[in-house]
Amino acid sequence: MDSDSSNESPKLLKTLAFNVKYSEGNNLLHQFVLENSNPNDSGGGNYINAVLRSMSDASVNALNDEGYSALHLAVLKNNLLMVKKLLSCLENIDVNARSETGTSENTALHLAAKLGHIPIIQELLNKGADLDIKNEYDETALCLAATSGNLKMMKLLVGKGANVNRIGICGGPLYFAAKSNNFEAVKFLINSGAD
Repeated sequence: MDSDSSNESPKLLKTLAFNVKYSEGNNLLHQFVLENSNPNDSGGGNYINAVLRSMSDASVNALNDEGYSALHLAVLKNNLLMVKKLLSCLENIDVNARSETGTSENTALHLAAKLGHIPIIQELLNKGADLDIKNEYDETALCLAATSGNLKMMKLLVGKGANVNRIGICGGPLYFAAKSNNFEAVKFLINSGAD
């Protein structure tokens, strides 16, 4: 056996181990996120860093059987620490990766906007999340924020440059704010240039 192939064997085994599918189609990274999903646990940061760095060969953007990546799962669990660690430790992670949940192709930003996770939205935007990317229903994160009437979230997104006039098949942010009967959200969007 030559030295090149003997050096590659451990790396290949490590890559295979990280990408094995477990229950519900989760790979090792999905499992790690789910098992460390307490958003109130601020300890273990160094442990999380070490584990995630060792998983750099894992399919970091792989989707489980439910259609979610590890980043999507961290957002769904409202785990800001894990979102930060995933984005800082895994250089190949796609902040704009879409879920494939059957009916909607949401990015982590869409999920955070739907759930009102403002600190996670800030972190995703800091790492380059596309503000105006649309999901399968042609909704942007701002449309989802307008639907929920979350004025603080809307102000954050518009302040970061979200397009207040980005229209999809079902309308734009102003339509969604009006549909939810949120006068303050409508007023804010109009004052921000929505028409």
